[in-house]
Amino acid sequence: RWMLRHELFAFCRRQRGAAPGLIVGIARGDRVEVACDGPGLQPSTALPVGSITKLLTAAVLLDELDRRVDGATVEQLLSHHAGLACDLPCKLAEPGRLFGYSNLGFDRAAGPDFVGRADRLLGEIGLTPRWSASLPAASGGLITDCAGLLRLGQALARVPALVIFRGSAG
Repeated sequence: RWMLRHELFAFCRRQRGAAPGLIVGIARGDRVEVACDGPGLQPSTALPVGSITKLLTAAVLLDELDRRVDGATVEQLLSHHAGLACDLPCKLAEPGRLFGYSNLGFDRAAGPDFVGRADRLLGEIGLTPRWSASLPAASGGLITDCAGLLRLGQALARVPALVIFRGSAG
């Protein structure tokens, strides 16, 4: 059931808490409802989406999971199993042996042509992206408004999913 705009706004106010502002949106089909609460915020306010960018990066690289970059596969880089040390340019272990959360893995996997490839994919779903000048593009640099983020989520929900569990339960 769709929330009416005033219900969405009331929900936004309740969820805001101590945050300086909040933008909330709901999408179903082609219909998008957005409400916001906070100084200077409008439904069209574009903000960095941070690590949600990694979902876009994975979609752009979905056909390249076996490609090797610096001794690791793209799959290992995107799943944080490349042996990298957090966001430092050094290795902790051989690829595939150790989980280590690393934004750097996404940036290495994406390669120098990532923004152009991501822009084409985003253009196909009707988005005109902006990119942060201060954040690495593949691991957190996408900037869009709430409606754009909702459209991206809908498009990514149609991308074939690949889930790989490796290891033992013991």
